[in-house]
Amino acid sequence: MSTLEVNSIQPLSSGTTVTLGASGKTFTIPSGCTISNSGTATGFGGGKIGQQIVGTSSTQITDNSGAYIDTGLTVNITPSATSSKINIIVSMPIRMDGLGGTDNGMKLKFMRDSTAIWEGDGNQIYLYCGGSHAEINFQWTQFVLDTPSTTSQITYKVQSERSGDTRYSVMFNSKPGYIVAQEILA
Repeated sequence: MSTLEVNSIQPLSSGTTVTLGASGKTFTIPSGCTISNSGTATGFGGGKIGQQIVGTSSTQITDNSGAYIDTGLTVNITPSATSSKINIIVSMPIRMDGLGGTDNGMKLKFMRDSTAIWEGDGNQIYLYCGGSHAEINFQWTQFVLDTPSTTSQITYKVQSERSGDTRYSVMFNSKPGYIVAQEILA
């Protein structure tokens, strides 16, 4: 085994690349050594989180309108590559009040700008009252993986809608909810 000791390696004046080894060869980095990068690292495989942006709101929104409304949870992210996926994680406190009857539900929807990328169906969250008043408080969490295919800024947000005789509040009692956008590199 030979040892080469240098302070700097530069490509030839006619080139811009230095190639270490040939296809099928392995470079080993011993324990205790550190690789430091102040440029752009490419070609190391996918599945790594390139960035994570967190949005939060603690503003209580109460609704009994029967139409989709914004919950106040929103986050902006600008992907670094069109091949990246965006993992969206939402967690928020909800209070549901069944105001009578048996049809007491609500559903939620994830939006990318003006496009719905995930939507619960029907009474996604359902509260059975049996004809009398009932209420429940809980923490709702959902994950959605999106493929936006862009390097432009994207706004993700969560909307909610009631059905039947339900009244509900998100960020109930001003407890915070969160929306997290993670760029998953290809």
